[in-house]
Amino acid sequence: MVLVVDVGNTNIVVGVMDDGHVLHQFRFLSDIQKTTDEYALSILSILERHRITTADIECVLVSSVVPPLTYTISRMVSRYFGQDAIVVNGTSDHGLTLLVTQPNALGTDRLMAAVAARKMHKTNCIIIDYGTATTIDALTDKGEFLGGIIFPGVQLSAQALHINTAQLPQVELSSTSNLIGRNTIEAIQSGLYYGYIELVDGLIDRIKREYFADKSVMVMSTGGLGNLLSQASRHNMLYDASLILYGLHFTYLRLVKNNTDVDS
Repeated sequence: MVLVVDVGNTNIVVGVMDDGHVLHQFRFLSDIQKTTDEYALSILSILERHRITTADIECVLVSSVVPPLTYTISRMVSRYFGQDAIVVNGTSDHGLTLLVTQPNALGTDRLMAAVAARKMHKTNCIIIDYGTATTIDALTDKGEFLGGIIFPGVQLSAQALHINTAQLPQVELSSTSNLIGRNTIEAIQSGLYYGYIELVDGLIDRIKREYFADKSVMVMSTGGLGNLLSQASRHNMLYDASLILYGLHFTYLRLVKNNTDVDS
């Protein structure tokens, strides 16, 4: 079994992989105040619930966009799993061609999602990750990572709207049948829901037009709010909640098992 860990700004998502499948997936809040031992207690207790021991874990791969937690999780793996975690980054051997100016600064969550998309489909892809920040990345059928677009995520926008206004409440994202809200909460929900759908759809249209012309392009999405927002897109998005975890698993196969067919 392989343990894969995706450390994001809001959540840490942990997956147990076996034979290319996600056996178990669970998440914690990202908290830089928590200690190595506290994270170990959380993760090991869940593994124990599923009758998995540290001896069952052959390898641990980590993708992180929170440097302090990269250190904490890596130290936890060393102390409690008795091995060094493989921390992936833009310079890791991942099989993609990065057409970006600063590979080291590329978020590894974006990179791992692209690795998974490339391995699974081997076609032109646009990948949306609805996280703390919403990211849209473009990948060619040759495995070229063209770069992407980053803007504030839905929940971040909702929070900023509440904090920076005198009367607007904090509102959770929800689908709504009313485009025109009949009260303040409905109006904010409509703005967040339909606003982000149209924003992402419009950017996808522009990317297709400017970078892929008349070529076929698959649109994929992931992230905590991806399922809700993807359903209303006019682009027939393929949603996969475990996309980044699969990317980490494919990177494990490449780095540890010398399986390089991601390039084929």
